[in-house]
Amino acid sequence: MRKGTFATLLKKSFKYELFLIKLPPEESPKEKQQSLKEKISMAEQFITILTNFKKPVVLEIALPEIGEEIAYYVAVPKEFEESFKKHLLSFYPKAYFEKTKDYNIFNSRGVTMGAYLKQAENWMLPIKTYNELEADPINSILNAFKLQKEGEGIAMQIIFSSAPKSLKKQITQVIKDLKEGQSLKDALGEDTFKNALKTFTSSFSTSSNEKKEEPKPKTIDENSIKLLEAKISKLLCTVNVRLFVSTATKERTEETFNTLLAAFDQFDVPLRNRFKAIKPKNLNKFVFNYAFRLFDPKEEIYLNTEELASFWHFPMTVENAPQAKRVKSREAPPPTELPEEGIIIGESIYQNQKRIVRILPNDRRRHLYTVGQTGVGKSVFLTNMAVQDIQEGRGVCI
Repeated sequence: MRKGTFATLLKKSFKYELFLIKLPPEESPKEKQQSLKEKISMAEQFITILTNFKKPVVLEIALPEIGEEIAYYVAVPKEFEESFKKHLLSFYPKAYFEKTKDYNIFNSRGVTMGAYLKQAENWMLPIKTYNELEADPINSILNAFKLQKEGEGIAMQIIFSSAPKSLKKQITQVIKDLKEGQSLKDALGEDTFKNALKTFTSSFSTSSNEKKEEPKPKTIDENSIKLLEAKISKLLCTVNVRLFVSTATKERTEETFNTLLAAFDQFDVPLRNRFKAIKPKNLNKFVFNYAFRLFDPKEEIYLNTEELASFWHFPMTVENAPQAKRVKSREAPPPTELPEEGIIIGESIYQNQKRIVRILPNDRRRHLYTVGQTGVGKSVFLTNMAVQDIQEGRGVCI
């Protein structure tokens, strides 16, 4: 990579804001009635909305080296920060999010393994998705996270953006060729040269007095057509998928890493597609790209939003992911008619929206009591009230 290109990419990485997403402590009755597919479909719609940013978005599931809670992170361009917040709350009203500093999954004295996922077959052929699975696919992935102990780190990073429109046109052309009777291999262009050579040589070997063979009836590969139509029925994305495990020993790292990779076997479909893990030749560069959330074209694969949501969505129940970071207590919105005058007694923060809380003079006379243990801030609270009274020209009595 040229120095100028590297500097440009690095500069872009600093223009992102990292958010930690915490789940509600429990599901609402309405959420409990939703089916598995309905819940994952919500994540699919959320991912689709994020592609409107026209810049890569980063989704991460990680268990940092320090701590034992699985965390969901989303990194978005700073210019789309407010839009991201609104979209997140529109799909997950009870989720809690906060800007956060970066985390570290790497054991500095241990062994780290990493790999990126590629499609084993032609990218047009889909993997198995959540609509074809009975169980929640994220559970198998999170099982590898649950194996980690204090001082061990693990992460899955997904960098995605909407794919060029030309990719959909390519699949549309393949579907057209299939409907005309071509085999899937021919339509995908995998045997194009071989077939062309066969046609060329056969033109010389055919005798003029030989009877012309009757044309064979066309066989339409309806199943392949259906699969490809399903692929382009959802938005196509350009994706990097990176996996990391870091522990104190090589044996422990390999064990956990293999467990994580095995979780992606559930998306394999014979005669269709599957994921294969590629270990990078330069692990240091791979770690660098992960740390700075840099997209690498050499690692790119093409998935639609249904495929992507199959292995990135929030766990369905508390029981399935007891280690996932959750909100410790419920939040309630402030009263709609907060007073605009009176002294300031605090600040309400609800869904990351801040509002100043004041108390009216009459309420203050009748309803204000300051109770609390030593060191919780009673004196500071009363001092702040006195300072505001002095600033407003009112009398103070202590």
